[in-house]
Amino acid sequence: MQLQNGTIDVESEPGKGTTFKIMIPYKISTENFTKKAEIESNIAPEISFENHRILVVEDNEINQSLIKYLFRSWQLNFDLANNGTEAIDKLLLNKYDLILMDIQMPAMDGYTTAMEIRDKLRLPRVCRRKGKMPQLRNE
Repeated sequence: MQLQNGTIDVESEPGKGTTFKIMIPYKISTENFTKKAEIESNIAPEISFENHRILVVEDNEINQSLIKYLFRSWQLNFDLANNGTEAIDKLLLNKYDLILMDIQMPAMDGYTTAMEIRDKLRLPRVCRRKGKMPQLRNE
């Protein structure tokens, strides 16, 4: 609080509770942040996912929310599966052009799912690495 030139006030009333008031002096910005920054991107302009379907296999709800937000803002056509078992079920019903898959998942992990896809469905695969995983295999 001292570094921010702030204060903390405490008011307590027995049987009623305690109220903490935290005051940090900040100026209100006058900048207009309602417009999205226009960023021109020329990264791989020849790659297009228009008319392609993506299957994302991810068990973490926070990651799923981020993926939904990003993929929708990029206008990508995608489905989410919570684990490998759901991914296999979706792959049996739909055609996907790309599969993005987590490695550590419940029910069926990414390794087992990748082997099932390779052996039973004969699809190429792309795996991503999450965090520090020295046991990550090159298969």
